[in-house]
Amino acid sequence: SNVAVIGGIHVTFFSNITLNAGLVYNEVQLLRGNYKEGQVISTNLTSDQLHDKYFRFNPIIGLSFRLDKPLFGSTGSNQPPSAHTP
Repeated sequence: SNVAVIGGIHVTFFSNITLNAGLVYNEVQLLRGNYKEGQVISTNLTSDQLHDKYFRFNPIIGLSFRLDKPLFGSTGSNQPPSAHTP
């Protein structure tokens, strides 16, 4: 199991659309310097023998939608219903 820390900001439009941006700090595996991608290796090696593990910051972006209401505002009147008086 890997641990990741995520932080960032979000901006909401029309109360229904949110744009997220930030950074994630997590562990990544990179091929060791003495190996190249696509290289044929004649011996069986474990993942630890092929890769080095590093912690890095990586950018993230996201888009979220709130779907219980119309996306770009209301389609009807925003006025409350009038009270019925007998």
